[in-house]
Amino acid sequence: MMPDLREILVPVDQSAGSAGALRVAGALAVRVGGRVRALRVLEPNPFVPAAERAAVDAEVRAFVRRSAGERDVTVETRIGYPADEIVAAAEELGSGLIVIGTHGRSGLKRLILGSVAEDVLRRAPCPVLTVREAPEVTGEGADARSVALPLRRIIVATDFTSHARDGERVAADLAATVGAELYVVTVVEPDGGDDLGADPDRIAERFFRAKRLAGTTARRLAGGDGTRAGPACVTDYALTGSPATKILELADELDADLIVMATHGRRAIARLVLGSTTEEVIRAAPVPVLAVRSRVRRSHESERAGTADAR
Repeated sequence: MMPDLREILVPVDQSAGSAGALRVAGALAVRVGGRVRALRVLEPNPFVPAAERAAVDAEVRAFVRRSAGERDVTVETRIGYPADEIVAAAEELGSGLIVIGTHGRSGLKRLILGSVAEDVLRRAPCPVLTVREAPEVTGEGADARSVALPLRRIIVATDFTSHARDGERVAADLAATVGAELYVVTVVEPDGGDDLGADPDRIAERFFRAKRLAGTTARRLAGGDGTRAGPACVTDYALTGSPATKILELADELDADLIVMATHGRRAIARLVLGSTTEEVIRAAPVPVLAVRSRVRRSHESERAGTADAR
């Protein structure tokens, strides 16, 4: 199910990255009929005079006006620790999406305040859309209307696990809503993660299995969920190689506008930060990446708890 995009939250730090996030959020809001709220979090400092805080607040509002142009964006300033306040605001506002700017090649290492982004990606109650730093739009008519968000081709990466299904559903619903083509991609690593994985027969076996599953997944997503139609055009790809590299190469080949990937909640953050596919894609992707946190783990934990109680 696609997140409710009527409330989009954009953390801002007055950087080019957050300016780009505001523009993309504004363009997306127009596409889906949503609204944008900008959030600036100032860390607690009892030695900062109230007048100085008021001046910072005024600067933030001016920054948002410049970045969002004539779009109606609500601006809120909070005092606290950034990740805590971003997550709390998303929960309180019922945000369906957080749009957050990255800072060029350094990606997650510099996302907002470093570890802040890691916390947000791990704890956010809704999907998180990361946007690469972009040059500020200038000149006549330079406002959010100047930034197109041409959601024509959307890639969703999957490994066919229950965790990946949340990302698949969000990508399919979004593609159907905006009329985009959807590309389902899975990547088979040659080594397979074991000593026998490099055997050619094993590689071929895994590849053809992945290809069948990709086709099955594409047909399922094209069929919708029983309450709404799926995307008009769904294509599947099965590739071999490094997952992040192959996903990025396909995005370039297809001139994709968005990459959708699922994360695994708390367990995902160790993999997300320590060289995982998701982190590598977010860091290097030239297009926005939508990270959808899987809800499966929570239900699995409940099932395990119930089993333990029964024992």
